[in-house]
Amino acid sequence: AAICSGGTLTLPATSNEGYTGTWSPAINNTATTTYTFTPTAGQCATTTTMTVTVNQPVTTAFTQVAAICSGDALSLPTTSNNSITGTWSPAINNTATTTYTFTPTAGQCATTATMTVTVNQPVTPTFTQVAAICSGGSFTLPTTSNNSITGTWSPAINNTATTTYTFTPTVGQCATTATMTITVNQPVTPTFTQVAAICSGDALSLPTTSNNSYTGTWSPAINNTSTTTYTFTPTVGQCATTATMTVTVNQPVTPTFTQVAAICSGGSFTLPATTNNSITGTWSPAINNTATTTYTFTPTAGQCATTTAMTVTVNQPVTTTFNQVAAICSGGSFTLPTTSNNSITGTWSPAINNTATTTYTFTPTAGQCATTATMTVTVNQPVTPTFTQVAAICSGGSFTLPTTSDNSYIGTWSPAINNTATTTYTFTPTAGQCATTTPMTVTVNQPTVPTFTQVAAICSGGSFTLSTPSNNSITGTWSPAINNTATTTYTFTPTAGQCATTTTMTVTVNPIPIVNAGNDIITCSGQNVILNGSGANTYVWTNGVTNGVAFVPNTGSSTYTVTGTTAAGCTDTDDVTITVNTTAQVTFAPDVTQGCAPFTVNFVNSTPNGIDCSWSFGDGTFLNDCGNVSNTFESPGCYDITLTVSDANGCTGILTLPNLICVEEVPIANFNASNTQISEFDNIVLFDNNSINATQYNWNFGDNSSTSQEVNPTHEFEALEDGSYIVTLIAESDFGCSDTAQLVIQVLQELIYYIPNTFTPDNDIYNQTFKPVFTSGFDPYDYTLRIFDRWGELIFESQNALIGWDGTYGQGEFVNKVQDGTYIWQIEFKTAKNDERKRIEGHVNLIR
Repeated sequence: AAICSGGTLTLPATSNEGYTGTWSPAINNTATTTYTFTPTAGQCATTTTMTVTVNQPVTTAFTQVAAICSGDALSLPTTSNNSITGTWSPAINNTATTTYTFTPTAGQCATTATMTVTVNQPVTPTFTQVAAICSGGSFTLPTTSNNSITGTWSPAINNTATTTYTFTPTVGQCATTATMTITVNQPVTPTFTQVAAICSGDALSLPTTSNNSYTGTWSPAINNTSTTTYTFTPTVGQCATTATMTVTVNQPVTPTFTQVAAICSGGSFTLPATTNNSITGTWSPAINNTATTTYTFTPTAGQCATTTAMTVTVNQPVTTTFNQVAAICSGGSFTLPTTSNNSITGTWSPAINNTATTTYTFTPTAGQCATTATMTVTVNQPVTPTFTQVAAICSGGSFTLPTTSDNSYIGTWSPAINNTATTTYTFTPTAGQCATTTPMTVTVNQPTVPTFTQVAAICSGGSFTLSTPSNNSITGTWSPAINNTATTTYTFTPTAGQCATTTTMTVTVNPIPIVNAGNDIITCSGQNVILNGSGANTYVWTNGVTNGVAFVPNTGSSTYTVTGTTAAGCTDTDDVTITVNTTAQVTFAPDVTQGCAPFTVNFVNSTPNGIDCSWSFGDGTFLNDCGNVSNTFESPGCYDITLTVSDANGCTGILTLPNLICVEEVPIANFNASNTQISEFDNIVLFDNNSINATQYNWNFGDNSSTSQEVNPTHEFEALEDGSYIVTLIAESDFGCSDTAQLVIQVLQELIYYIPNTFTPDNDIYNQTFKPVFTSGFDPYDYTLRIFDRWGELIFESQNALIGWDGTYGQGEFVNKVQDGTYIWQIEFKTAKNDERKRIEGHVNLIR
């Protein structure tokens, strides 16, 4: 193929048919040259020629990018005016003037190029400060700065609050925003010390200067006969509001009082120094508590109030009279009347005492004009009845209580007579006798319970005796007659004349057990026999039986005797005979003992004379077969194999070979990738091996490149094409067991686009439209281009990436060319890589 001047050139040392030789003249990578191939001597081949074309590089040319203001959007074309593609360096800098170098994409025979893009620094607008105003005043903000920058202010002018305004330069001027704060002073409210209330007709004046130094005048004219609200108007030129003050003019108040209640002559009362409506003052004449009097109240000076009068009535007391209360017996009851014969109510003191003669004083209830009175109530003391004591009895005996005392008081006893327990009875005299209650205790002795030492239990047919007298010396007899064959309860009856109860004793007669050693047994050699007696609680065997296990000989018969004892100690015996048959010898072998899961093993059964065979493979699988068998082991681990064989005699042989079969665990291949979506700019992937139970690894990356045996390899995918690669990992254990895992690596298009910053729709053949160039990585069916003027009005829109803006506005016959200037573009699109929606914005310069 042709090369670019100065590029690398090599000529093949072997022809397509396999002939070797040399080329002449020497390689020249700066000019087109014809080379001759001369075959090495001894090969039957002719010379041949090849012309290699050397192209001269094209000079790359670009339209100069217009100067921008620092911070504005800036882009450089990735395709030259003569269709050379490539990249710029260094990275775009929109804050400083920079010279960029264009390097053509490999494979194009073109030179590098440079372009210097000028970045202008923005000017700061300056203004003369607007003076402060009073809230509600007026001011204006200049639309051109002192250094000739035009623009607009925001927010709208506010003449009621201090506000900071921002100046935004008109689009197209390289200038920064600026701010200015306009101070708006809030009018001050004049403050005054409140003028005190006056009484109608008193003198009144208002201050002409406020406490905070504002001067002015009041309106309306002063009025000292009624309450009035006055308005203060500040003198012109002061930033202050009007203020108001209400001056209270009080009308004289008539003092009011709660009437003082009438009193009884000699009682006390007071006249209030303050009225119900808070007027203070004094009374005259002096208080008189013996006669009805009218008093005059004169208010204290300085209170807006009139004088008033009050009459206090003084009543003369009434003498209180009562009927005498009759005498009582101590503890009796009586009442004292709370209302006298002449209707005076009141209370007595001290409290009523029904145990002693007492003089009581009657005090009339407050508010009644009456005298106190006294009354003496006589209380007689009661006599105590006396009785001859009733003699003690034995529980269940009889007695009576007298109804007349030794000193002639009649009455009744309580509670009712009880001849089973000692009881205290109370004698209550019949009503009308001045006598007290009295007690008497009648003793009732409780019979003694005879006590005996318990006779021990016996076995049926044994002997025992019942003792007399009792342990506590009670004599008597037992019934029924002694019985040594059955458990019996016997009753002891005390001899007459003793205060004692009957009692019982049960003598236990335990039965003799019937012991059973069980049926005779036929067993197999080598097997011990468990013997179980029945009919008793504990058992003792002869002939070497230990803990119920008989260690029988390999052949022959033996007799074993058991002695059974109950919990009560009663015993019996029985025999059992054990006959021993010969047991078969179990043998088997596997064809292989180790492998990878799942693993099938064949077993050969060489046990003679088996008629019933049971296999247990240790993995939960069981099989009944006396021939050769096989089993597949699914899970890793070592397994015990057991064969149980029964012969015609009913004897069973068992052989267990522990850990006979071992199954190797199969590795589990698994891995992750640092990136499952790659592109030509991001094509290196780190693989993280998460396999378990493996020691060796084989990687195939699916791109026809080299494989790897590393644990965690890093791979660079080259010669990328649209589509995907399948990466395969084979994980293997030391025993040779393996597993395979795969992962798909997706190749994605990278987003590449170029946005011009200037176009010249001047009807020549160059640069007639503004059209963003999207090379790859976007969805052409989800694309929108919008163009806005400096006021934010939409003037062009397109959903086709192949259609750009030609610098016009409107449609059909209303199409007009827009003016030269800077316009705002906005592009919305969806990426092909991950369906992400993007919006990008910038400026484009239109020059005709």
